[in-house]
Amino acid sequence: MENWFLKNIIGYDLLSAEERESIKYFSILWSFFENYVMDTNASFYRIQQKMTEWDKIGPSRMQLSILQDWGTKKMMVFEN
Repeated sequence: MENWFLKNIIGYDLLSAEERESIKYFSILWSFFENYVMDTNASFYRIQQKMTEWDKIGPSRMQLSILQDWGTKKMMVFEN
């Protein structure tokens, strides 16, 4: 990933190590979020719906909801 960023993103080489780490971790987290939480369809509307849903249930239940979404998807992969 680092090499791709260096070759394809103008100015990436000028970023600090901390800034590069942030970008790398965001990329990984976004992939997880889009795949497991948003079912590979992270449109603005769907993200807004999910945020409204989480706002209603609170932070601790939101975390449980994310884990359940991830666990369900993970089980589907192993079943197929």
